[in-house]
Amino acid sequence: MQRTVVVAVALALLTSAGVAALGGPVAAQTDGSPAVHVTADGSPLDLGEVHHTSSDPWLTVSATAPAGETVSLMEIRVDGETRHAFEPSTREVEENVVLDLRNGDHRISVVVRGGGVTTHSATVVRDDRAPSVTFASPLQGAPTGYETKTLDRLGTTTPVFVVDGDAVSTLTEVPDRTVSNSTLTVAGTIDDHSDIRAVRIDHAYEYAPVGGREDGGEDFTFDPVDHAPIHPSVEVPTGDVDGDGFPDRLDRHFLPSPGDSFNETLTLALGENYLRITVEDVLGNVAVYHVVVAVDDGTAPTVNVTRVRYRSPTRLHVEGTVSDAVQVHDVWIEDTILTLDEIEADVDADELDGMDVCAAADVLDFEGDDELCTVYPGGTVHVKDDDSLVVRHRMVFRRPTVPDADRKRIDFDTTVYHPPGADNVTIGANDTALNERLRSDALSTYLAPNVTISDRRTGYVEGRTVSVGGRITGGQPADASVETLDPDTERLVDVRPVEIGPDGRFATRLDGLEEETRVRVRVRDASGVEYLNSTTVTAPADEPAPPPDTNDGDDGDSEAARTGTPAAADDDGADGFRIPLLGVVVPLGPLGASVSVPVPFLGPFDLPLAPVGVLALLAGVGAVARRR
Repeated sequence: MQRTVVVAVALALLTSAGVAALGGPVAAQTDGSPAVHVTADGSPLDLGEVHHTSSDPWLTVSATAPAGETVSLMEIRVDGETRHAFEPSTREVEENVVLDLRNGDHRISVVVRGGGVTTHSATVVRDDRAPSVTFASPLQGAPTGYETKTLDRLGTTTPVFVVDGDAVSTLTEVPDRTVSNSTLTVAGTIDDHSDIRAVRIDHAYEYAPVGGREDGGEDFTFDPVDHAPIHPSVEVPTGDVDGDGFPDRLDRHFLPSPGDSFNETLTLALGENYLRITVEDVLGNVAVYHVVVAVDDGTAPTVNVTRVRYRSPTRLHVEGTVSDAVQVHDVWIEDTILTLDEIEADVDADELDGMDVCAAADVLDFEGDDELCTVYPGGTVHVKDDDSLVVRHRMVFRRPTVPDADRKRIDFDTTVYHPPGADNVTIGANDTALNERLRSDALSTYLAPNVTISDRRTGYVEGRTVSVGGRITGGQPADASVETLDPDTERLVDVRPVEIGPDGRFATRLDGLEEETRVRVRVRDASGVEYLNSTTVTAPADEPAPPPDTNDGDDGDSEAARTGTPAAADDDGADGFRIPLLGVVVPLGPLGASVSVPVPFLGPFDLPLAPVGVLALLAGVGAVARRR
């Protein structure tokens, strides 16, 4: 039995190998049936294959009947409907037909009878339409699209579109969208009968070179009307298309084989951005979409100063970030140097504004003007509304306004000059639209430590010795000390330097006064400014002497009197055991003492406390037994 199975498997493998050696799939046929071969537009159309065409396909069908037989019938069917029928009555036959097809998928079947019957089936996809794109927000419904039917196919002549019956090569109008962020996602879904070969996005815009545009100058524009060609094979012009002095630039994005959707992130320039979006399928059908996206920026950048470190009386190390929805232009630290009233020379404030600091030093006449160029290299002088002169020392320099995603958020980490004695730090920034933001903080905002004294760790510990503990956190502390003083006269009693631990903790012990002592913590920051925090501690009261051992009644030294809080009592208002039957409460005292017990009919008499306790215990047990 096993040997039979092995032989069967071997025969099956040999049969499969033989079929594979003969090539691809063949038409379904019975023994003695004719052989059928089909081509579409000159390319073999094998059994089950899918053929794409942008026009009505040219079909060639050849058939050969077995020896001694003739082909009596050949039918060509489209989606089950017979379109062509031939009765050649010859052993070999070849027929050529053009199939009139609508756009879409079609099942093509060739049925041939010659001795037997052979059926050859395949799929032909006719697609002469350009892909259709549905754009996602924010471009939803905005772009104007031109499809293959309005576009002459590429040849030796310049391609044109036929729009409303007129042949045009450049755009006559383009819709627009306005956004406030330079990051734009161009996304959409594609509807087409064929696979998509590629999506191409051409992005044209105008920009300013180094130094940026002038304050109050013209907006950046790129108007594609009458300039931008409709067809994607024609280059979008750049240079200075509108003649306003600002150069134009073209960025390209290529997305091969995107499938039925695409998603591409662009960084836009300030002003108008022209987008030409081309979608092409594998048959060369092209759809071209056009839109202008204008970036309008009316919001100044956000300045976040994360750290300021004092390096020396004239140097600060500053760290932070500047972010903007469009693009950061430059970042600077700003210092006030003087007012116009302090200048002896006759100067024009408008001419002085924005001047290089070295050139301004030659014009100005005041004490220390020769140092400006040295301490602020590359800085510029600006005139404020209150006629004060400030110098801007840049930490991030301007670049051309070409879109740059990395300049939407910029870090600064540098050491800068700081005038001696100045008690504030001002950092400014602007974006490519010249929206300006200034942030000014007192220097102590970054240098002042937070000084706390712990109540739990501070107080008298032994005699007049006072323990002091706490934490010094934040800021930039340089050194710290703790001192004790007379709270009435502020006379210094003791002082000790303290070390600040890694977590800011400090602790020390000092001499104090007998009853009450003021504790003060002094901390100096790196610039020498001192910060104080203080508290007053009181020595604990002496322990009272024990009361005399008498039974003469209350001597006024009860627990409530000693502690200032009421003594604890049971529910009956007395401490002790109640003796059942007798109704007597026996106080809990020393076992060697005696108590006076009132007994009905007999009168009171004294009992030792120990037997009474035993009696109370036995009576309690008896009472419990009776209850059961």
